[in-house]
Amino acid sequence: MTCTFEEEREKLEGCIRTAVCEGTDESKSNTVDKDAVAALVKGLPDGKGAGLHNAHYPLGASEGLNVELKVLMEHALCRVTTDLMAEASVAGTPLMSYSCHGSSVHCMRRLLDMSLWLSNNAVTEPGVIYTLLEQVMEGSTLSNCKDVFRWVEEHTDVLNKEVLMKRGKLIMLRTCNELLRRLSKANDTAFCGRILMALASFFALSERSALNLASKTNTANVTNCEKDYEEEEAMETEANAPQPVDRAAHQQFWGLQATFQNPSSVLSLDAFDKFE
Repeated sequence: MTCTFEEEREKLEGCIRTAVCEGTDESKSNTVDKDAVAALVKGLPDGKGAGLHNAHYPLGASEGLNVELKVLMEHALCRVTTDLMAEASVAGTPLMSYSCHGSSVHCMRRLLDMSLWLSNNAVTEPGVIYTLLEQVMEGSTLSNCKDVFRWVEEHTDVLNKEVLMKRGKLIMLRTCNELLRRLSKANDTAFCGRILMALASFFALSERSALNLASKTNTANVTNCEKDYEEEEAMETEANAPQPVDRAAHQQFWGLQATFQNPSSVLSLDAFDKFE
């Protein structure tokens, strides 16, 4: 009798969880690939992962697993991620420090390491690691998100590879934007800056999502500048200033805001001459 998808997924989940939570100490990062391959060889149905032991990585088109097996692996990884998040929450332990059964292995960190290796070596779809990161960020507290994002920063070189970003850049952009919406610009300034710096490293300046292709401007955003000073008020301001105030330069500088607010306003000849 052929196993159903759910049965195959549960078997693979168990093998992945064993590799993640009961594997070799995470400080020995060279075991991540071996443990990942061992989990797939044991967990994939009908011995379809047997060839992974002797394969050359990253897998070529002829060596890669079929779409059905990649979908199965993605489902299993997402389910293990959900289980670890729930267990860490019940245990009251920071997500990236959670260990199963007193083990020294940090399960979520090792799961992300393993998923990144699988994505980077074409064993799963390249976007799987970004899907897991989005899942973790959406379901975690801001404190845990900071720890997860620290993992992202540590692995930026791999995450930023073209083969991965081609499939995951929109997921990463969505994840970071959602996280920025949750943060307080007043209280989480440093974390917001880290996220923006990461986005700047992930996306080129020519990235379409960062360009104003339609040249739209927000003309409602007005910067008020006092153009005319009362003589008495101006003298009082200058007298109290530590350095002499150049009112002409002050007005000229802040007057540029009107041009930045609506750049098309300088297209007429008279306006451009005035701008110059």
